[in-house]
Amino acid sequence: MGSLGFFLNLLPIRFARSPPGTKISDMVKDTRKKANKSLENSFVPWNVLLHELKIPRSNTHAPISQLFVDYRQIARERSEWCGWKLSDEDWLNARNGYDLTLGITDNLTGESLLSLRFQKKLYSENSTNLFLRSYVNVLETMAEGLDLDIRDLLQWAPSDIETAMRVGRGKCLKSTAGSLKRSFGTDHDLGPSMRLDWPATVSHRIGRTIKEQSKKIALKDGFGNSLTYEQMRDRVNGIASALIAAGVIIESPIGVFQDPSADWICSMLAVFKVGGVYVPLDLRNSVARLKSIVEAAKPTIILTDLSTSSKVYEIGAANVIEIVAAKVANSAPNTLLANKARPDCSAVILFTSGTTGKPKGVILTRNNWRAQCEGYSRFCNLPSMVSVVLQQTNYNFDVSLDQIFAALTEGGCLYVVPSNKRGDPQAITEVMAQERVTYTVATPSEYEMWFRYARGNLSSCKSWRYAFGGGEHLHKRLIEEFASLAEQDLPELRLFNNYGPTEATLAIAKGEVSHSSSDFEDHVAAGFILQNYSVAVVDEALRPVPLEASGEIIAGGPGIAAGYLGLEGVVSEAFISGDKMHNLAANNSDTWYRTGDRGRLREDGALYVDGRISGDSQVKIRGFRIELGEIEMVLLDSAKGALSRAVVTARGAGEKRFLAAHVVFALEYLEQYYAAMIS
Repeated sequence: MGSLGFFLNLLPIRFARSPPGTKISDMVKDTRKKANKSLENSFVPWNVLLHELKIPRSNTHAPISQLFVDYRQIARERSEWCGWKLSDEDWLNARNGYDLTLGITDNLTGESLLSLRFQKKLYSENSTNLFLRSYVNVLETMAEGLDLDIRDLLQWAPSDIETAMRVGRGKCLKSTAGSLKRSFGTDHDLGPSMRLDWPATVSHRIGRTIKEQSKKIALKDGFGNSLTYEQMRDRVNGIASALIAAGVIIESPIGVFQDPSADWICSMLAVFKVGGVYVPLDLRNSVARLKSIVEAAKPTIILTDLSTSSKVYEIGAANVIEIVAAKVANSAPNTLLANKARPDCSAVILFTSGTTGKPKGVILTRNNWRAQCEGYSRFCNLPSMVSVVLQQTNYNFDVSLDQIFAALTEGGCLYVVPSNKRGDPQAITEVMAQERVTYTVATPSEYEMWFRYARGNLSSCKSWRYAFGGGEHLHKRLIEEFASLAEQDLPELRLFNNYGPTEATLAIAKGEVSHSSSDFEDHVAAGFILQNYSVAVVDEALRPVPLEASGEIIAGGPGIAAGYLGLEGVVSEAFISGDKMHNLAANNSDTWYRTGDRGRLREDGALYVDGRISGDSQVKIRGFRIELGEIEMVLLDSAKGALSRAVVTARGAGEKRFLAAHVVFALEYLEQYYAAMIS
């Protein structure tokens, strides 16, 4: 026809989100009103609008808006032209710089068509299809004529929600997911409600291990103690007898206030055996914090040692019955004591930071621990890993129980690092080499310290096979450190990630991180869902969202804690019924815990944790909302390897508020820097 060009006059329409309480009918009326008002000014050419508003042009993106709605009407009579009948029409859409283009072809014959195009660099094909299904679901709901509150308008297709809930159930399948591998367990799906075959409690499980491995070394420590399972049993019985003589009853809170040693472990096991509740009081915490824990937990008895006995009054326990474990451990009765641990009773109270400034006691039952430990054991084939387990973590931290139970439930040897070596990378890594440690659990920060200050010692840890991280983001640089160590010195070393709040009993997800490839993920998945757990990602109204959609991570299953000590109001907010969410949620678990973490589930079951949902890292400075984590990532990326860590905080108030960054330089960079200065 002799013409070529863009024969559309774009019509910009500005919308705002309707406030809560708005009805669908009111939203439609408001939309129609704004569209009609814009059409009244449609005679103004697009170029004139951009020129008068002085909006800059760009060849990388469209001006003003990143959402384009291409609405086309096809009249029936257009199917014939100049005597020719058109049986089909093919639309060739030009490429454009919009993030989202919604095509609506409205045919009066009823054969309407919806199409959706997203920028390939920003969205995957699956995400685009998900969004289109969501849009169709909303349209169908509105077409039914139900004048709902917009908050009650279900934005996701039911099939997508059902898929997400199914994927969130704990599985045991072999698969590979980028740099995270689910390489544990068997080839069949055990599901979150797998049958538990262990004895009634973890305490009973350890009792069985004692019978089966009686002559094997169970405990070693920095004081030269080396106890077989049989010898450990005798010391446990001696301490348990003293507890019974002191009048302990089922679910009595009992504090363990000692230096780290084999006797700490025996004291803990004795508490379990008499049916008491274990309350760890580690001196690596401040005296003020321990005093708060004693005040909240109100232990009836405290098990001490010769070094801590004189400090009982400092933590506010002067009027509590005190038993010095070392003095009674050798007084085992001639007959073995019955194990009084009950599955449905409380086992442990672990104190975490609370919003009030005082520690918050998480109550974990014996059923919680059994479900966690047996599921973990099957998921990871744990018996093959735990020949010698390192115990170097503060006893108030749930990871310490991971270390203890991993060894003693599977017949391994637990090495207890003494207090004077804890926190010392050189000393700890020397112990690892000398004791031939095979299994470690530590935070990424602690692993970084080992690499930074004791890299040479790590090369000598020839028995080290399994390194589990958790508690923090496992970042790319640390993975590279493990990759280098494995390539140069420890070819059998494997790295694992895990995720889970204390309220879910240690971990809800684990997975192996592949460090054999040079192409590491910038953001590593937390892991795959463990047996006996279910995970869902929900929106603000606690409604599940589809796979890949971001929201709050909530966890369900028999590993969910019984609640908080003396904080019923907080319990009702954090622990919710599955009936409040979705019918499938109720089927998967009676109780769900709101983690407060923001994350998403991938199609293969990998769980990603992206930060805090409550906006803990978000600040506002002079009207601008800023994510501190984002600034930290920019600093690390811009440094191009010169920095290993960066922490950004907001300081000041009002107009004088500013951001401050604290950074840690990478060891290689410092070596090169100082070498250059010397030369």
